[in-house]
Amino acid sequence: MQLHKELEEASYASGASLITTMRRVILPLLLPALASSWIWVAAHSFRDLTMATTLMSRHNVVIASYVWVLWEEGSVPQLAVIGLFMYLFLLILTIFWQYINIKLAAKVKLEN
Repeated sequence: MQLHKELEEASYASGASLITTMRRVILPLLLPALASSWIWVAAHSFRDLTMATTLMSRHNVVIASYVWVLWEEGSVPQLAVIGLFMYLFLLILTIFWQYINIKLAAKVKLEN
């Protein structure tokens, strides 16, 4: 995403400082993209199994390696519960970020 230099210049021409420009112009425009990127990375991190199983030890168990162990043991009910919790966590996270994006968009619209 690219932000036009004119947005910053207009802010400076209106008398805003660098901090105010960052807080009131740049950050509200970048926050939805940053939040979406973070959700995308989190969703793909949940799926990443290769590195977690490679680094797995008795004292270092992450959720992906625990899912792998449950799969190998044939513990399908526990695996289903963990999968459901992972899905619900990502769903709640996505809804939360969408709510924040809507609120920020409404706030920016009211200020204009």
